[in-house]
Amino acid sequence: MKAIQAEPQRRALRGGSGTLVGIDYHGIEVLAAYSFVKDLNLGVVVKIDMSEIRAPFIRATLTGIIFTAIIIIIGSLIFIWIGNPVIRRLENHSKELLKEISQRKQVESVLSESEARYRSLFEAVPDAIFFYDPDTLEILQANEATSILYGYDSDELMGMSCLNFSAEVEKSKSAVTKIKEKGHASITYRHHKKKDGSDLYVNISGHKITVNKQDVMFAVCKDYSEKKQSEEALALAHSEIAQTNEILERTGEMAKVGGWEYDFNAETHFWTLETYHIH
Repeated sequence: MKAIQAEPQRRALRGGSGTLVGIDYHGIEVLAAYSFVKDLNLGVVVKIDMSEIRAPFIRATLTGIIFTAIIIIIGSLIFIWIGNPVIRRLENHSKELLKEISQRKQVESVLSESEARYRSLFEAVPDAIFFYDPDTLEILQANEATSILYGYDSDELMGMSCLNFSAEVEKSKSAVTKIKEKGHASITYRHHKKKDGSDLYVNISGHKITVNKQDVMFAVCKDYSEKKQSEEALALAHSEIAQTNEILERTGEMAKVGGWEYDFNAETHFWTLETYHIH
């Protein structure tokens, strides 16, 4: 800072007027105002310490800073007072969400494992099993045994009416109605057709269940064809034996000749009536 000392006085005596900031002869920074008084032929100089000029501004600034700091502190305290319960609630809510997510993941894992087990069992069953819609009768899901038994690919089965299996459609419709009403039905044997048109006889167990609040029906079909053929063959054999026995009876009566038959498998004897009469 440039020393002013007598500079303001010299400028005033020269007829000038104005202000000047500088260092006075005491080494203090001052603001000097000078002016020439023409009537008195004098130069007037007035000075004031710059520290006195700055003091009010510094006090005002400090007051503002202190007031702002107090407001900030009070605001922070109020925020903490109000925010802590909210933060705690948010933390608790976050913990609950994390716990719920963890539980859901565990449930999803269990369901996934259960579904895998169900699918393995579903596919491993040797009997045909298929799920179908109670209203449209369209097949929703079928195991591999269904494809093998009826000759359809799995893609062909999806969406196909289960009545396509039946060679006795009206009876099958009645069975569906019974399952809807009573929840289950057992059919000793029903005449079905394979995809290639060949005959098939099955034993059917039908049921209605509720999955995700929706009714679903399913059927378990056991191939009864070989057993039915065996039963028919056995019935035919019994009929032929009965006819043969009747012929023997009549022939014996006419010829007065008795007859008998020994079954080596059953270890039983059969005697005609005429044999009894002779003996």
